Amino acid sequence: MPIRTMNNLLNLNPQKIKKMKLAELEGLANDIRKFLIDVIKHNGGHLGPNLGVVELTIALHYVFNSPYDQFIFDIGHQAYTHKILTGRAKGFDKLRRSGGVSGFTNYDESKHDIWESGHAGTSLSALMGVLYSNKIDKSNNHAIAIVGDGALSSGMSLEALNLIGYHKLPGIIVINNNKMSISKSVGTISELLNNDFDNKKQFFNQLGYNFVEVEDGHNITDLIKSFEEVKKTTKPVVVLVNTIKGKGLEEAENDKIGKYHMVSSNKSDGTTWSALIADMILEIQEEIPTMVVVPAMEVGSHLTKFKEAYPNRFLDVGISEEHAATMSAALAKNNKNVILSLYSTFSQRAFDQILNDIARSNQPVLITIDRAGLIPGDGDTHQGIYDVSMFNIMPNIVISAPSNAQDASDLLRVGLKSKSPFVLRFPRGFVEGDLRYEERLITINWDQVLTGDEINIISYGPLVERIKEICKTENISANLFNAKFIRPIDYNMLQKAFNNQKPILIIEEGVNTGSLYPEILRFKENMGLTSPLIDKSIKNTNIPHLASDEILEFTQFDNKSLSLFIKNAIR
Repeated sequence: MPIRTMNNLLNLNPQKIKKMKLAELEGLANDIRKFLIDVIKHNGGHLGPNLGVVELTIALHYVFNSPYDQFIFDIGHQAYTHKILTGRAKGFDKLRRSGGVSGFTNYDESKHDIWESGHAGTSLSALMGVLYSNKIDKSNNHAIAIVGDGALSSGMSLEALNLIGYHKLPGIIVINNNKMSISKSVGTISELLNNDFDNKKQFFNQLGYNFVEVEDGHNITDLIKSFEEVKKTTKPVVVLVNTIKGKGLEEAENDKIGKYHMVSSNKSDGTTWSALIADMILEIQEEIPTMVVVPAMEVGSHLTKFKEAYPNRFLDVGISEEHAATMSAALAKNNKNVILSLYSTFSQRAFDQILNDIARSNQPVLITIDRAGLIPGDGDTHQGIYDVSMFNIMPNIVISAPSNAQDASDLLRVGLKSKSPFVLRFPRGFVEGDLRYEERLITINWDQVLTGDEINIISYGPLVERIKEICKTENISANLFNAKFIRPIDYNMLQKAFNNQKPILIIEEGVNTGSLYPEILRFKENMGLTSPLIDKSIKNTNIPHLASDEILEFTQFDNKSLSLFIKNAIR
């Protein structure tokens, strides 16, 4: 059932907001909150973060003059009210789908979206860039970063916080202090922000900032008064705004673990890959006790049960992927079994630490890569299509991808017993097929899933199961190889594919630069082999925010496109 947009939310713009009286602004806040609850429950999206900043965003638009005064939303996932106030309410009927608004700020969507990232901790660095540009251009326009208390503790945020104050740049940093990242914020920065006023003021003053606090971040009068005050300053200033994440929805307000941070529109009651892997990690603890290190993704990675069972072996480090990787390397160096749990898109943030501290020195860290492959809804900043290429250029690392539950169990066990860094990558969706598995220890090799005489197909991950069903349904006689170890390559099995002189298709749900395909191509050239080699991968292009079916069609990884690709190769 489509969501009906309230008439008073249509065609809003910042100039209309400025003409409203206080009672009208408060009524608008209530209407926006009701609308967001309905639309996010229907389409999915970031519920808790957006409910918490409704009044804050209205007050910003009332006091400042967007887009001339530039709003820089950290991550951009909490900008739904900003989008409504800048004329985009109608696009929420297809939120995070083709033809609708993105779930994040987006350059192509509006001139009011002057910064896009999708990843945490970038807003203060962007703020400094804007401030320096204003300085060079002799512009008096304001620049305001809106950052959560969780993202403030990330390395980039602290680096920029240090330098904006040092250079005395007149930026405004609004800290949305809801005491939460996705789940509860961790670390002494969070403790400081919830300490007494004098301690907070002294801390920021010593870094070169004026300091203002808004006790009730849902009081529009107080917010407007504070923003009018800081608007006059020519010094760096921090405005700490205390808000309630999930404001207006009781279950979201009381959520302490992050269940309502992001709400999915998918009502399936199946088992996700994240949940399956997390349960397997829990089951293996008596045999192989491990440390688990996670940067702020406890709930999304389904690791709460592990934390409750083994609190002394669970470390949530907040939005600090770089720190998590280096700390994991040190744990492994000190003879601890360690699992570093990362989302594919956020593993990129720790590239140097994984390369230098884990891979180069061959530390046996098991890196679980969640949300690998195509990611619906979240757009180009969250695609899990680069990790294979990233890890493939690093020394010593084994890269694996399960196609089913049995593979997942096998690979987890091999990874925990590995003497080298080991990557276990899996997608966001639900596990298809049989969830039963046996506990066994396998060798590092590929499996031949189907035997045929028309074509050779090499793939990995759940794609293998999809291709298997396509071949059976379409009566395609294929040799289908499950390259569950993307690296090292099983050259004995690969040679078997070349021996029959039929075309070899390499199908990968990722970019092909640095992936499995160029490695096989190199083998072919070095060995002087002649079988045609055909690549099916993701074009190195930005993928917009699309629903599950839309993203598969856009990339031509839907079943119809895959079937046609295979049949054309046979012809």
